[in-house]
Amino acid sequence: WKINLKTVCPALRSYHLKTLFYHFLETFDHEDMNYTEMEYLAYHLLHFVQSHLKAMQCPHYFIATINLFDFPAEADLGETRKNIDQCLQIIQKTLNSRSLLQNIFSKNSQTVMTINHCREEHPHCYPLLFFVLIVTNVIAVCAGAFLYVTGLFAVVSLLISF
Repeated sequence: WKINLKTVCPALRSYHLKTLFYHFLETFDHEDMNYTEMEYLAYHLLHFVQSHLKAMQCPHYFIATINLFDFPAEADLGETRKNIDQCLQIIQKTLNSRSLLQNIFSKNSQTVMTINHCREEHPHCYPLLFFVLIVTNVIAVCAGAFLYVTGLFAVVSLLISF
C-alpha cells in the first residue's frame, strides 16, 4: 500500500506516515485499543491521515510548531499538491474497499496476521511448532559448524602441504 503512495507522491516520505501514526496513537485510549477490531483502527487511521493530507498539516512529533508538510522552497508546490491529491484518491479508494486490511498490509504482514490467527485458533499447535523450529535451528547450526570446521581443516591441510 505504501508503494502505491510512493509512486504517486514521492514527496510523501515514510517519516510523514510514521509521524501521523504516532499522533494517531495519542488520540486513542490505549485500554480501548486492546478490545478494538484491527479493521476499525485501520479505518480511523486512514481517515486521520486523509484529514491531515487535506489540511497539509503534519506537525513534528516533538516540536509541534514545525510542519513536516512545509516542503522545500525549490519543490514545485503545484506538482506536490497534485501528487497529494492523487494520494488522497488512493486513500479514499482504500477506505471504500470491502477488504480494507488486505489492501493495506503487504503479503508479509498478511502472513503474520495468518500466523497469529492460527496461534489463537489452535493454541495446542503453537508449542509443537516452537519445538520443531528449535530443533530445525539446532540442526542448521550444527551443519554450519561442521562445514566451517571441514573448510578450516581443508585450508590448514593445503597450507601445510605447501
